[in-house]
Amino acid sequence: MNRISLLGCGKLGLPLGLQLIDRGYYVKGSTTTASKIDKFKQSGIIPYLLNIDKLVESDFFKSDILVLTLPYKKSFSDPNIYKNQIKRVCDSLKFSSIKHVVFTSSSSVYPKDAKLYLPTDKFIPPNIRAEILLDCEAVLNQLKNISVITIRLGGIYGVGRKINKSKKNRRLIKQDDAISLIKESIRRVGEHDCINGFTIMVV
Repeated sequence: MNRISLLGCGKLGLPLGLQLIDRGYYVKGSTTTASKIDKFKQSGIIPYLLNIDKLVESDFFKSDILVLTLPYKKSFSDPNIYKNQIKRVCDSLKFSSIKHVVFTSSSSVYPKDAKLYLPTDKFIPPNIRAEILLDCEAVLNQLKNISVITIRLGGIYGVGRKINKSKKNRRLIKQDDAISLIKESIRRVGEHDCINGFTIMVV
């Protein structure tokens, strides 16, 4: 179980990939930007130029583990675009060698209040984006013979990522801590779980 594919190899996926290489993993990384190919190669990541909207069966999915950090862009004209992307990924996984998926979801699925919700708590999602993200989690968990760890990450800060100051409680996580959570989840092959990846704080 030493082959890992990173679907989404940006500000979170790239530093994760570098740490995984240091641990002896064979790492594949996807990008939608051709100019990043050489950077990936120089860092030891096997690069793949993938368009998620035209995803087909690919050598990219010939791995043991998939880390799915696909961005849920606020710029989407319709949040269902993201759900369709996740479904395309699932279609590719059905014919792949992937046995374990780590999916970075978001704490935005929870109501916008100061309560610390557990993943097992019942709650009403605050908006359509949250409803669709919960649907995406469910779609992934319906995969057969593939274990899935879902991490509901808070807003990520640190290493070039600043959080605007606010007097309100916010769900946040330091980038290094987010990467550590993903690495821990990678080791949990065969397990199904949903975990929170944030601390409630005021900044």
